[in-house]
Amino acid sequence: MKQAGFRVLVTAFMPAVLVELGFGTNADEATFMANPSKQRAIARAIADATREYLDRHQRRVGGGAGAANDHD
Repeated sequence: MKQAGFRVLVTAFMPAVLVELGFGTNADEATFMANPSKQRAIARAIADATREYLDRHQRRVGGGAGAANDHD
């Protein structure tokens, strides 16, 4: 994980994340990313990481129910 002043993140008016999955110009990475089962695995990994972050954040700040509690 890196933090930097990427333009797409700096201009966001809400919390934001930039996810880079690979390079479409790299034949191996393009093949991997074009595979539907790999796409589902990538999507699941991003969703799981997001849920884990939100759950941890909710535990830190406390409060009422929110998206972090709405599992599946």
